[in-house]
Amino acid sequence: MGIVLTYVVANGEDIPGREIVFRDGKWYDECHEQLGKKNIRISRTEAMRLIGDEISFLSDEEKRDILISDTLSCVKEKFELLGFTWEEMEDWCEKCYRLGLNPLPALRDNLKGICNVAFAYSMSGAVFSPEKDGICCWLDNSDGYSVSLQFCRGTE
Repeated sequence: MGIVLTYVVANGEDIPGREIVFRDGKWYDECHEQLGKKNIRISRTEAMRLIGDEISFLSDEEKRDILISDTLSCVKEKFELLGFTWEEMEDWCEKCYRLGLNPLPALRDNLKGICNVAFAYSMSGAVFSPEKDGICCWLDNSDGYSVSLQFCRGTE
């Protein structure tokens, strides 16, 4: 199905500008350009922002999906949009630490508005607001650099 967002041109005609489409469990922004369509994978959050008040026109399946607010699902979706699985993101963090780079600023920037990101050397060492969900990057360098990303559910 999808939602077509239109633009009004000078002569008052509505022309399609973009179509927000839910296909195979994923959201797409199909931008109508002069030379054809440009199909871009977008997050639930971006789809919701673009659809705005038009949500009542979505199918039941589309409404169920777009209203998911589970933090862990949103984090996994963000990783997928960045081109990573959870395991690949752990591997990327581990490689960053081996190279002497800190992956946390990039994680925090990409997960801003979704959850907190913290660092710890032990399972009891994470420090972030216990009310909010978060991702903790556990680093065990006793056997080299071993990284584990753990999702921590907050109390909110």
